[in-house]
Amino acid sequence: MLSLLSSQLGYQTAATKRGYVRDLNRHVIPDETEFEIRDANDGSIAHRSKTSYWGEKWKSHWWILDFSALTTPGTYRLEIAGCKSNPFPIGPTPLVDCDMVDIALNQLDARHNHGEAATYLNGQLRFPGRWMTPDGTHPQGIYRDCMSNFAEIESVGMTTTGLIELDRHQRHKFSERDQERIRDYIVLGADCIVASQRKTDDPKTNGRFAHSILVNTKHDGCAWAGNVYNWHDMAYAIVVLCKAYEAVRSFDVAKAQTYLDSAILAYTCAATRPYHLTEEYELPRRDDAYDPIKDYDKACWTPMLEDFRTDPGKFAFGVNNYQEYARMFYDKPADWQEPTTLKTREMLPFLHGCTLLYRLTGERKYLDTALEFAASIAGRQFTDWRHPIEGVYGTFYEFEGDHQAFSVESGQAGGQFMGHIDALNVNGFIELLRLVPEHPDAAKWLNVITLYTDHYVRTSADLNPLRIHPLSVYRDPQHGGVKFFMNLVHGATGHYGQMAGNLLELADFLNDGSLVSLAEANLHVYTGLNPGVPSPGNDSWRAATLINKVGPSYYNTGGESIKGGVINGFRANRNWFLTPIAQLPDAPGLAGGDEDWVAHSHPYVGAAARMEAPFALRVETRNDGEPVPATVCVRVPESHAYATDAQGGATITDLPCNRTGSISVQYGARTITRDLATIPGGTLRWSVDFAHYAGLSLEVPERLQQKAEATGRVTIRNLGSASMRGRIQLSASGVSLATTAMNIELAPGNDETIPIIFRGGDRVMPYLVYAIVKTDQGVLAVAAGSGRIDTNSAQGGLESP
Repeated sequence: MLSLLSSQLGYQTAATKRGYVRDLNRHVIPDETEFEIRDANDGSIAHRSKTSYWGEKWKSHWWILDFSALTTPGTYRLEIAGCKSNPFPIGPTPLVDCDMVDIALNQLDARHNHGEAATYLNGQLRFPGRWMTPDGTHPQGIYRDCMSNFAEIESVGMTTTGLIELDRHQRHKFSERDQERIRDYIVLGADCIVASQRKTDDPKTNGRFAHSILVNTKHDGCAWAGNVYNWHDMAYAIVVLCKAYEAVRSFDVAKAQTYLDSAILAYTCAATRPYHLTEEYELPRRDDAYDPIKDYDKACWTPMLEDFRTDPGKFAFGVNNYQEYARMFYDKPADWQEPTTLKTREMLPFLHGCTLLYRLTGERKYLDTALEFAASIAGRQFTDWRHPIEGVYGTFYEFEGDHQAFSVESGQAGGQFMGHIDALNVNGFIELLRLVPEHPDAAKWLNVITLYTDHYVRTSADLNPLRIHPLSVYRDPQHGGVKFFMNLVHGATGHYGQMAGNLLELADFLNDGSLVSLAEANLHVYTGLNPGVPSPGNDSWRAATLINKVGPSYYNTGGESIKGGVINGFRANRNWFLTPIAQLPDAPGLAGGDEDWVAHSHPYVGAAARMEAPFALRVETRNDGEPVPATVCVRVPESHAYATDAQGGATITDLPCNRTGSISVQYGARTITRDLATIPGGTLRWSVDFAHYAGLSLEVPERLQQKAEATGRVTIRNLGSASMRGRIQLSASGVSLATTAMNIELAPGNDETIPIIFRGGDRVMPYLVYAIVKTDQGVLAVAAGSGRIDTNSAQGGLESP
């Protein structure tokens, strides 16, 4: 019988709605077979359409069943060729409405000791002492993040940020008591990260974090976890603590300040030492000399070797050397040693953290560091469009000067890979463009964002029927290409929640509604739109959520059995073992001892909260600097009429989400219009001065050879009622400009087209020219034009970063 995969938790009213058929037999259903959506109560047909054959992937054939046109709220079933799905709702907030209290809050209760001296059962903390503060009197309570006695920086951080998103977007959906619980757990998570920070007299270690506050000693029964410190923890913690500061300062200013102080200390350590210490490459080992109370603030490394540490056959992961892990992840030969310099996946969260610190404090040093890291990361981007890997480029090389190893999206393992589970994102570049849009590197930042979005995120989504984001790419033709499951120690379920949130952030920044459907696809991996739970014979697959005890059909690990826990999920290799890439196909499997992990559950919480939140449009209207009331018309495509108030302001939150159209503002005889996409959970701020408003467009050649001269043109239009005097500022990525500024003077209603001369650079890459119009009233308009730089020779080698 064919396998019918559908969401077990429902579909948002205006969202993309899909089911899938997966089967070993290409001819199990004829092309364009009809499927039906029936009312689950009376069986009436609500929608009928035809299947679309996608192709073969992961040794199976796939068909797409798209019923996005059905927008009537209700409860339905999907039926095809005699198969019926479980019932599912269609409505405004089906995911937030489905057991979110259990997933987001009750699950943490089941993992939390609440300061009790000793608890042992049902996933709760088990050993006294380790989570005590230095004076031994105040328990540092925190939940276990998985089946071992762990509370890692990243998993606690992902839980905290997921709850921050839930509080920000969906607080009104919860009772007053549960609103308090959300905030209590935000504080608890941020407090745990602060408590994990170590203060020493050595600037190279002062401010770094113990990777988990619950392990490393003879007291906790988790010997394998070891005494772990890594640079990545500092980078990630800065981002979480800055977000916690913003969330908590509205109700506890003093507490919030401790988070900002901790983030600043971590920045100081990370900026002082932007590289790894030798000790941080050691395999984690238990430290019996470390006393959890007396030595709470002591940064120490006194490994106690045990038999199973020196005998690889007794080591659960099959290897006993961090460098062996790294070689497997990056497909490197046996004599390769990972450099002590930073990985791109470590630099990206640090860049983001620096931009947040600058936004919160205004201190220039954070911006200067962000600019330095942004330039380095941009130089590592894979941009050679002539040699894409399965058509994909725009991701990043992992190491400086190494154009073979690409960044790994999720690499939890031993030593330096502990905690490497946050998805790559370009949020730091987005923040830079918001903070300093006039900077000479603005074109470079925008080019990084668009290449990553258009040529990695979008293109890789087309390479699989589920449209999910990959975990890495590999150059070697024997086992290269885009990897969606690859050789993880365990599954990367949390990756999809993170990517859903990152894609919504991209959609919001670019005001691009086409990215929302990709965010939905990654989010629905949790709800049943995943490869499916295989039968014992691997010849059929059951639709199931990856959330324990949530939904009519779910995957139960048999582990902690906490309702709302999310399993490690799909991977290509046996759970808890690493296999070299050369020996491993890219295929989803669920074999091995799975566990529930909050690093998976709360990225889902945060992304679902944002996905089902309203779009906010904030309009500000002025005339020559003075607030004026104006008429506002939104067409998406149906028309919605509003007005700004006497202070020239309007906040609109009742527009339908997932729509594209336009917005117009009118004052007197003057009307100004712009494009609009209503992004779920997004905010568009549009400030219009009817006296001073400009339109801007930029055209450049589609193709340009290395070092060749080219001519483009920038066109400016004065759409305001006053004369315009100012300048156009230009910046570029991949090409050099003959001039970076030009003066303009335009009467109302006039336009001017100005030629721009530039020359191609040495690198074969997509290039971008960025322009802003600046007058005494500020930045009035921005525009960008892009093309490709080609080699002068018929054949070119692979690029070097």
